[in-house]
Amino acid sequence: MLVEVWDAATRTSIATFDPAGERVWAVTACALAERTAIVAATEKGDLYAWDLGAGPDELRYEPVAASQGPLEAMAVMTVGGRPRVVTAGQDSLRLWDAAEGFKAGHVLTRGHDITAMESAVVDGRRALVTSGREGVLRIWDESDLAAR
Repeated sequence: MLVEVWDAATRTSIATFDPAGERVWAVTACALAERTAIVAATEKGDLYAWDLGAGPDELRYEPVAASQGPLEAMAVMTVGGRPRVVTAGQDSLRLWDAAEGFKAGHVLTRGHDITAMESAVVDGRRALVTSGREGVLRIWDESDLAAR
């Protein structure tokens, strides 16, 4: 499956990226110092990242095996001054460096089976908001997600 990026104002396609034929379950964009990165999570649990201004076959880094199965929930949050891709795993949140693709930490979430997440500003602070199958909404402060 392809990842296609559109300009909402002009309703035109800006770029198309191919995650090696894998089915995409989640996609996000994040601002890096020099460019905008498009990050896709696949049904096999891989993370793919491309520079928006680069060619469709030019990955930022080799695909990252982030999970043993589908990555259904993903968000981007600045943690420690660096953009992090946050994925939900079994009983944990995993953080990946958005610019370079290395694992940047994890946080245990025992009993909170995350189904959706989004970065937000809560009371003037950066936070990650997650919801789980158990019907609980959690707010994670930036300091909760610092490298561990």
